[in-house]
Amino acid sequence: MIRIPFLRAMSAARDSTSARPAVVVGGWYTGHVAAIPSSTEEQNVTTSSDVQDVKIAEPLVSEVFYTIQGEGPSTGRPALFIRLGGCNLHCKWCDTPYTWVYNERNAERHHAGVMYDPQEELRRVSGQNLVRRILREFPIEGLVVISGGEPMLQQEAIARIVAELRSQPWYGNVEIETAGTILPSHEILNRKIHWNVSPKLSHSGNELELRYNRPALQVLAEDHANFKFVVRHDTIDNRDADLAEISAIVSDIGIPKSKTWIMPLGTSPVEVLQGGEALVESVMERKWNLTLRTHTLLWGNERGH
Repeated sequence: MIRIPFLRAMSAARDSTSARPAVVVGGWYTGHVAAIPSSTEEQNVTTSSDVQDVKIAEPLVSEVFYTIQGEGPSTGRPALFIRLGGCNLHCKWCDTPYTWVYNERNAERHHAGVMYDPQEELRRVSGQNLVRRILREFPIEGLVVISGGEPMLQQEAIARIVAELRSQPWYGNVEIETAGTILPSHEILNRKIHWNVSPKLSHSGNELELRYNRPALQVLAEDHANFKFVVRHDTIDNRDADLAEISAIVSDIGIPKSKTWIMPLGTSPVEVLQGGEALVESVMERKWNLTLRTHTLLWGNERGH
């Protein structure tokens, strides 16, 4: 992997903190502390009151890293990923549990059953510092991907960061990866953002009322979002059930075929390739799009890619 200078500390810290026992703190945030070096503008997350202030405060960041976009229509493009902490869902197969699994209840919901420590996993970071880092890596244009967790829990902070970027002589693209459960504000819709929406299916373990927000999905579809669905492929029955559920969502929201992306469930290269083989014909029959997880094919489930 190519690493940019400010990520060197992240790599070392990742190896030393990933197995530490968690300190349970109220709320739902977790992430990667060492992704952004300490400064006077950052604060550790230590109390539940910090979590409650997140929607009007500076973003809570899990990790920042330079990699390639591994999913969807921008696959293969060099990108600066900004992963924010926190999630309002609890997907049992989530591949970034360190962004939300920090209490016993959520650990029981996730297949790995591992609890993380938000005091070690999160920094509150100056949006201005994030803008400076983006401009350092992509002075004129490039791709910035804001992911999570669920980044839309912090959409006010995101809107301010993107507004600052747009005020510079910068002509790159900003993508937000979201589950589509939170209605975007008019402010963020006016920021010329590319949306990668991943509605969660029933196999995620989330209740329907948590994972399916029809008005939010419709607004995102009207803003030309791409929709990506994670599909099981361990059995034909599971595959077909997931594809049927996706067809119902596509019909209900009015998602164009050209904006519908299918991705196999998997966190290892073998799983992803097997899933692609199991899904490709079904995807082609429906004239949807198939996306593999390129970062997983290259680096497995290693953090920071």
